[in-house]
Amino acid sequence: MSSKTKYLAAGLLLAVLLVSSYDSYRCVADLVMLEASTDSLEYVGESNPLARWLIETGGVRLLMGAKMFGTGLVMSVVSLMIYTEWSKLWYVIWALVLAQLYVLWHYALGMFPYSL
Repeated sequence: MSSKTKYLAAGLLLAVLLVSSYDSYRCVADLVMLEASTDSLEYVGESNPLARWLIETGGVRLLMGAKMFGTGLVMSVVSLMIYTEWSKLWYVIWALVLAQLYVLWHYALGMFPYSL
């Protein structure tokens, strides 16, 4: 793998981290709304069922801990994949990029409460 390709992979990972950071920021900024909506009959907070369960179990603090652990784990594994020049690296990186673009798209369209 050329150094140019490694820089492209690192740049894409940086973009994934930026979107993940913004998503985490929004969760903290909307902390009161997310935790209050777990008590209501009409849930307007988090659309991800796993995230909803984490909020109901331990609040937004547990969700943030899980998000940080997951992001750190994924970034570590992908960095190792870059270092070892794993053959399926680009499939993994583009899947991550597309998932984060989906999250950003939801914020841009206002599909999440209190978005951009």
